[in-house]
Amino acid sequence: MNGSKVILIGIDGATWDVIMPLIKKGKLPAFKKLINNGIHNELQSTVPPISPSAWTSIFTGTNPGKHNIFKFVKRKKNSYFIRPISSRDRTATPVWKFLTDKNKRCILLNIPFSYPPDKINGIMTSGLGTPSISSDFAYPKKFKDEVLKKFPGYDVDFNEDLILLGADKNPVDHILKITDEQVNLSKHLLKTESWELFSVVFRATDVIQHYFWNDNKQIEKIYARMDKILNWIIKSLDNDTTLIVCSDHGFAPVHTKVFMNNWLEKNKYLKMNHRKPKGLKKILPKAETFQRLLLMLGFKNFIWKLKRSGELEKILKRFVPSSRAQHLFDRDWGNTRAYFMEGSFGMININLKSREPEGIIGREEFDDTRDLIIKEALKLKDPENNEKVILQGFKGEELYNGPSKDIPDIILVKKTGYTLLGGYNYAGDIFEPEDVRIADHDKNGILIMYGSMIDKSKHLTEPSVYDISPTILYILNQQVPRVMDGIILNNAFTEEFKKQRGKLIGKPTDIMSSREKKGKESAVIDRSVKKLTRKGKI
Repeated sequence: MNGSKVILIGIDGATWDVIMPLIKKGKLPAFKKLINNGIHNELQSTVPPISPSAWTSIFTGTNPGKHNIFKFVKRKKNSYFIRPISSRDRTATPVWKFLTDKNKRCILLNIPFSYPPDKINGIMTSGLGTPSISSDFAYPKKFKDEVLKKFPGYDVDFNEDLILLGADKNPVDHILKITDEQVNLSKHLLKTESWELFSVVFRATDVIQHYFWNDNKQIEKIYARMDKILNWIIKSLDNDTTLIVCSDHGFAPVHTKVFMNNWLEKNKYLKMNHRKPKGLKKILPKAETFQRLLLMLGFKNFIWKLKRSGELEKILKRFVPSSRAQHLFDRDWGNTRAYFMEGSFGMININLKSREPEGIIGREEFDDTRDLIIKEALKLKDPENNEKVILQGFKGEELYNGPSKDIPDIILVKKTGYTLLGGYNYAGDIFEPEDVRIADHDKNGILIMYGSMIDKSKHLTEPSVYDISPTILYILNQQVPRVMDGIILNNAFTEEFKKQRGKLIGKPTDIMSSREKKGKESAVIDRSVKKLTRKGKI
């Protein structure tokens, strides 16, 4: 057992709400075998359950306040414009770097928000958040040529923007073809490379569920693909290898989108100057049309670099109006006290003096402003059914702890069925029906652990995304850094394996006993808050 290895299969957005019914229909034999012969539970995601923060927490064992990844985008310095995040924004050490330092070899494929890829002892390709297949998505760099030569259908992601912009007429076929090549690459490396940690993240489930949630045929098709690769791995598993299958969050249907900047405007926290386009702006195509054309012509890498540069703001300001960006030009920042953050799933920032480019709220007003916004948000109701939209509201420091300067000021937790949007609805409506992206992230993902070291008679106690990296290090007989917020899921293992591993490492023993004593006294989100804000945890 000293030669232990770990295979971590990430299935983005996988949910028991889909898996269990399909198992009952006899559709997912590999999932059924893993459940019957291993242990499983829901996996608590980050709050809110958003892929950038959740996957980064899975791979660092830390909360977003430490790893600095909160959402898909980051506000540019001295600007209200945003740019895509990258691995350079990550401030916590990922598990593969700890293992590299101990001369443990890692094979890592399709890792979200890891572009540009790290230098590691092994092989790495980045996934979601990578500019395009033409970028340097692999380490070592020469591995990219090998991938494209042996697996010409491989891609780092699915160009989801083409689906949103209506430019991909057969998205499911396109997604499945790329996924098949990702599977083929995974099988090839599992067979031909040496490693202590092998990890691959498949994102197809997430994308297909977003747009085809109501299409049982398409949903079943992608889960069957995941079942097939799991079956292959099970058959090739040896006694020294533990298989972990997890998702970053769950999934649930969406019927209504909520324009939060319009809500802030209605409540006098945000002010707009509605100016009509002049000159060339009146006749030039919108930015979305321009983006669609560039994507169809294969310029995704160029678009990514443009979004990260300072040039996009200049282009939009001078030439091309955009429904996504125009509101930033129309915003009266001198009279705006708060704004909803794009790509955040529920985060609001105060227009704070000395931090925001045109901030107006002083530190003495900061907390009172946050309290008032949270209080008002909790009153927000859907006029169609009088349902409460916001279930909970938190100040950022109530959920996150760490040195990050980007901790959001307010985090709202929405009710299932609603999606909170940034941007601005120029029609003036706060609520609109959602008929395109008909499903979205939910708070609980999946976790399965399987192998000869796993005691299938045990039960995992409320595992969270923070617990994956500490548990991987434990299996591989490595010290768990105290900076990690997660615990070792030692309850999953046989007594023989735990005896061989010796005592648990450092503070995770205290954290485990504390969490077990708490039991199920409160809601999942409340437990997450208490865990993350526990004093003296580092």
